[in-house]
Amino acid sequence: MYKLICSLLIAFFSLNLSASTLEIMSYNVENLFDTYHDEHHNDFEYLPFGHPAKEEGCRNIENSYYRGKCFRNNWDMMQFNTKLRTIVDVVRREGRELPDVLALVEVESRKVMEALADELGYEHFYITDGQDERGINVGVLVNVSAQLSVISYEEIQLNSSRLKKPTRNVLEVTLKIGGEVLKIYINHWPSQNNPTSDRIYAAEMVRKKVIKNSENGYHSMVVGDLNVKSSESPNPIENILVNGASKMIDVESEFREDPTISEQLKRSIPPSSYYYKRGNDWTHLDRILVSPSLLNGVGTDVELESFDIFAHSDYSTPTRARDDRGVNYDTHKPLRFNYHGNGRSEGASDHFPVSVKLSL
Repeated sequence: MYKLICSLLIAFFSLNLSASTLEIMSYNVENLFDTYHDEHHNDFEYLPFGHPAKEEGCRNIENSYYRGKCFRNNWDMMQFNTKLRTIVDVVRREGRELPDVLALVEVESRKVMEALADELGYEHFYITDGQDERGINVGVLVNVSAQLSVISYEEIQLNSSRLKKPTRNVLEVTLKIGGEVLKIYINHWPSQNNPTSDRIYAAEMVRKKVIKNSENGYHSMVVGDLNVKSSESPNPIENILVNGASKMIDVESEFREDPTISEQLKRSIPPSSYYYKRGNDWTHLDRILVSPSLLNGVGTDVELESFDIFAHSDYSTPTRARDDRGVNYDTHKPLRFNYHGNGRSEGASDHFPVSVKLSL
């Protein structure tokens, strides 16, 4: 009887272990700056009135539109805390559990990451210290558990001599998940103001890492704002990461093209995480790419139906969209953060967060 009970307990816990999941979210939080000036960074728009560096810094901005924005924006602690609150609200997703891994794009500093970690309850966070002229970086918050631990992290330097102008570095975080190794790459590639060759260079740097991971038996995941449009040719995602030697798989594409996933579920989320007003264009800037080992049905695997683009009802605006079958449906588009003073604001970010779960 004792052996039977032990066997049943082992089977029970093994079943629970195999059924456990981890969620990874990626979110471009749009200009989440602290209120301090960092030397050699053009962060003057995101300083409070009266800061000794603000007036001269704003005056030296050549573009009249951005110069005016800089002078008008009183980025004090009240406005910072209001912005922080909106991001926290979105990540909490109206009562859902927090993602186990939260990758962030457009965060300025360690101070910002500390504030987010405190508000959300994450114990571990990492952030780059890149060469971006404005001082924005990428970072990640991790909730360590019995099934998730951090092995190491590394900042992948992008050589500025290869680029039109200095850009954000890539953050590599090595995780142990359910006994397997997953390397996540958090990206914010050069914007569309840069030539496609700049994004190709960033893609090539990541591809080298992904290929090496595959040779070592590690899983890879590439997340963040890749700033790539489908019209680019050669395409930094399709030609370098998906169809290249790294053979990465775009999770959103797989989700939308899978015939076993209902159209109702697909239409329950926005068409994309980013919306261009010009041309009514939903553009897939924020991506989750995974190595084939995470979609082969063996061991740790992506739960494809869990893919999500979250539109918080308080920080988005209703609109209409058309799916791939030409069917119109109601959805939401992102609402940018707009501060009205005295802690009042609307919107959170011009991007929606994207997420997916891994079954262990």
